[in-house]
Amino acid sequence: MYSNPLINLFNNSIINLFNFIFKTFKIETLEDKFHNHKKNSRSMNHVKALFENEDDYNIVKNNILNMSENQDFLNKYDITTESIINDTNNKIAVSFNEKSINIFFNHYHISGTAMFVLLNKMFNSKTPSFLKTNPFLGLINLPFYLYEIMKLKKKEYLKNDHNIEHFIVEKNVITNNKRCYLCLSILKEIYTSLKMDRPMIAAITLGFEELPYINNNLGLIIIQYEITDTIETLDDKIKKASYQAYCSNFIINCPLPNFYNFEIRNYVDCIISSMYIKSDFDIKVAWNCARNTVEQMYVGSVSVIRSNNSMDINMNFNTCSSNYNNPNINNFFK
Repeated sequence: MYSNPLINLFNNSIINLFNFIFKTFKIETLEDKFHNHKKNSRSMNHVKALFENEDDYNIVKNNILNMSENQDFLNKYDITTESIINDTNNKIAVSFNEKSINIFFNHYHISGTAMFVLLNKMFNSKTPSFLKTNPFLGLINLPFYLYEIMKLKKKEYLKNDHNIEHFIVEKNVITNNKRCYLCLSILKEIYTSLKMDRPMIAAITLGFEELPYINNNLGLIIIQYEITDTIETLDDKIKKASYQAYCSNFIINCPLPNFYNFEIRNYVDCIISSMYIKSDFDIKVAWNCARNTVEQMYVGSVSVIRSNNSMDINMNFNTCSSNYNNPNINNFFK
């Protein structure tokens, strides 16, 4: 769609202009600034993989060790193999325990897109495809997008002084619409555990291909979830809101919004980040937040899609909300 030489020229010109502005004036996007606080592995995002089978564990461990010696990877982040294993850089570190692998990554330096690529390589899974930044699509829908954003109201809720983490696994799911089943399962859990009695504003992140001037290149679509939603109604809402991914991505890429102090996290109830791995390894895998959530709930989800087309959903819920009500907290990261 919209793939013609004039539009491609326009998109490339805008991206090159943004690249020049960001590098010349040393500007950072709001999203990058949000993640620029990590000093060591204890303040980084944490990915954990837990294996049932020793052979699976050893395969993935060897894949990681090989990746940590890849010179292109090391040059990209200006690190060494030893610093990854010994936890002496502030970008990425790895530790191995009995059938457990822990990866600490600095989301400021290593984007979600890059981390998803690394995770898939770890598990011998094909690298997923990501959206491309498209200023043309972002601009033509921008007025309607801004109109929708302006209707959002700032969210207020009582906070705890610490982040609660709760890990849930749903195994052997059979469905034709994996994306919407996943979102619906997560949204139902959020809605119930936060004791919501009104429509819930949810933001769903989408990964975009990396660009040289922005560390975290992503987009958001925002939908209104209701407890009566089905896979079909949710699918319809996501499709209607899909244009927002390009608009929000354009705003993240544009240098001008950095002069303002608008934080979308204050205007949504929850944020969902999800990815998938195609693998028959018997694993549990998830990631957590590096800092307390701004929104009521942040969910990091990894789906494992089997060769028989079944799916395991790994969901890690992060919240500081005092509304959170779940008597069976399972902290996967302890």
